[in-house]
Amino acid sequence: CRLPGCGFGNFCRFCCRTGLEYSLRRGLPAMLIALSSVMVWSAAQLFTSKIWSTAGDQLLLQHVACGFQGLDSSVLEKQAMWLQHWRNRWEAASIYERQCYAGVTNSADCLTLPTRRLNWTMQDAACPFTDAGLCIRANNTPVSLDTGCIDSNNQLGINAPLADRVKYRKLMTCSPMQTTRRCYFDSEGTRFCDINDTNASQVREVGYYYGPLSTGSNETFKVTLTNSTWGGYKVT
Repeated sequence: CRLPGCGFGNFCRFCCRTGLEYSLRRGLPAMLIALSSVMVWSAAQLFTSKIWSTAGDQLLLQHVACGFQGLDSSVLEKQAMWLQHWRNRWEAASIYERQCYAGVTNSADCLTLPTRRLNWTMQDAACPFTDAGLCIRANNTPVSLDTGCIDSNNQLGINAPLADRVKYRKLMTCSPMQTTRRCYFDSEGTRFCDINDTNASQVREVGYYYGPLSTGSNETFKVTLTNSTWGGYKVT
């Protein structure tokens, strides 16, 4: 007798003498399937790092449609969904900051990004404005915040070829400012630079004027006095 494909003569003769030939014939397909499964999973482990991020339950994908989300502003319902989406994102960021930046924690939520936190340095700085009088210096000192170089792949988790990766750095100076350069806006959008010229209860926004913007707006920024649509957060 001879087993199909048997290349071990002594082993095959032993099987024939002991009556194991029939059992081996029946079990051979299962053995081949098991061996193939082991080989496939072994190969898969070698390539896991190419598709799976150790930071958490996130896959590394390559797709031509990857990019920023767009808004169809012509549909009111989509605008509401868009605002709600970003409000949820801000709230999630606020929770992440409290859990992963404010203190030491082993929360699983702090493992969802490539790095638990992005570090920065802080030091005293000069007033960043040409008119140094805009900075309030009484009991205050302007500070400079510097993130250093942040790797788009290793720290931000943006999956890109090596040639397309970037180093990002954020450097900014913060200081309390004089608020005398301001005007007020009512619910109709009418501007009043003297609060005495309008009913204070009708004021909806306050515009501050510290220099023009590239967008063409006269105000450097506006503050809405009504309930905020966006949920904010602060890093401590």
